[in-house]
Amino acid sequence: MNEPVVGVAISTYKRPDVFKKTYKEIKKYLPKGAVLVVVSDHDENAPKEADYVFPERGGVARVKNKCLELLEERGATDFFLFDDDTYPKVKDWSKPYVDSEEPHLMYQFREFANNPAKQLTDMLEIYRDSTIVAYSHTRGCMIYANKVVLEKVGGLDPRFGISMFEHTAWTNRIFNAGLTTFRAMDVPDSSKLIYSMDEYQEVSSSIEQQARRTGLANNAKLYRESLKSSEYIDYREVKKSDSAGMNNIIIASYFTSHEDPQRKVNWSADYSAMKPLIDSLQGEKLVLLHDCFDEPDTEQVTHIKVESVLNPYFQRWLSIYRYLKQHPEIDNVFCVDSTDVEVVNNPFRDMQPGKIYSGIEQGVPSQSRWLRQHSTVEPYRTFTARNRQHILNCGVVGGSREDIIDICRGIYTRYFDSGKKITVEMPIYGFLLRTFYAGRVITAGVTNQFKSFKSDGTERFKHK
Repeated sequence: MNEPVVGVAISTYKRPDVFKKTYKEIKKYLPKGAVLVVVSDHDENAPKEADYVFPERGGVARVKNKCLELLEERGATDFFLFDDDTYPKVKDWSKPYVDSEEPHLMYQFREFANNPAKQLTDMLEIYRDSTIVAYSHTRGCMIYANKVVLEKVGGLDPRFGISMFEHTAWTNRIFNAGLTTFRAMDVPDSSKLIYSMDEYQEVSSSIEQQARRTGLANNAKLYRESLKSSEYIDYREVKKSDSAGMNNIIIASYFTSHEDPQRKVNWSADYSAMKPLIDSLQGEKLVLLHDCFDEPDTEQVTHIKVESVLNPYFQRWLSIYRYLKQHPEIDNVFCVDSTDVEVVNNPFRDMQPGKIYSGIEQGVPSQSRWLRQHSTVEPYRTFTARNRQHILNCGVVGGSREDIIDICRGIYTRYFDSGKKITVEMPIYGFLLRTFYAGRVITAGVTNQFKSFKSDGTERFKHK
């Protein structure tokens, strides 16, 4: 049997002094034969020791996954993922973890070490013996996993974006796969082995407060799903060569022939209104369905003039349906609003087959006066009045060509079924996805917080 190869990774983000201390201590106590890598999230001043620096903000899950990927490439069988504020205190610190029967453990501290007046009170010890201590909660500043974990459940879920719940969800999936005895475990007396600056309140978080608030709001549903999931999620980045042959498009529309029922006016033929979207494409292809422009096609933008005979909110879905039906060579599609959406990152990265990627709003339908006013016929009136899930926003929706064809057809046929009494598509869209695509809809990391007019750099799109 081959000897285990310890792999140690440090993930860092804009804390140069903290990183410097941690790197020195980890090098000091690096086990014999171990490999060490450093991964920095996007930072123009990343440490020179970094083996990989993200070209855009990646978020905790992607950074940790890159650590796993690089360590595996270097032959590691046992993986230690350190935050840049956590490091070993003694020689042979890794041995109790590697020797454990548990394939997944983490350094845990229940309370702050030096401030009795300020305590966390969020973690209970639920089991202890001579080999493990189990807790009700996770910390995540140092995570251990061996090869079995990577083979069975893969890595962390990149949909969690910048931060919040990502490592706890990984722990849940590992437990649900039957690999661990308890969800959150450590070895006994780990405080003699590992030092956490966070435990001693010596550092502030590298995650901005706004990103934390956004993560808490957007990732709660994903976390709840992880409580029962043992899904395999690949920790290796999708290489450009893997998707080079895919024919993916972004598609938008701009119609002026009929009155916008919200604004009570016809749109003017203002091509500059789409400049933010066009300028943000980052090499992606855009198909623009319209009834009013004479712009030439470019390498990135194809202009398709179509007949417009309907309310523009429903002409959009009928025209997209027809275009996609005529182009079976297309693989994946994102339909986006043409004047208030921008591409932030490659929207087709890490798309999962069979999933629908949707924009989202903070409120719920039953509390939205606007949605209630526009849900004028059944079944949308009852659905809107009773639904307690976040509002799905059809300003951004993506998936396979086949799924988007079905969604488009579902929207425009229900418009006609209503006798054209519904003037906007949002009530139909929410009902359709929540009813017929339940369990397939992904919202985390698709857009920024709607109408925040800010992006944290990890979303696929910015929607206002």
